[in-house]
Amino acid sequence: MRKEPAARTEPPNLSKLGFSLKEAGELSGLGQTSLFQAMKEKRLLGRKYGRRTIILRDDLVAFLQSLDHAR
Repeated sequence: MRKEPAARTEPPNLSKLGFSLKEAGELSGLGQTSLFQAMKEKRLLGRKYGRRTIILRDDLVAFLQSLDHAR
């Protein structure tokens, strides 16, 4: 039996205005749990539309830029 190759997923479109937690995690290199924790701590602004959580591109960039520099 031949195994089918795993489906390749396209990276999130950087021109989008908002991202799901999964997409924001893929773009930032952070896990969804870390992003959710940052929203809980009010360090990252997430927007709600129904049950969906959306992170605006500008808010994600601002959050990443606010992180401490590595030493």
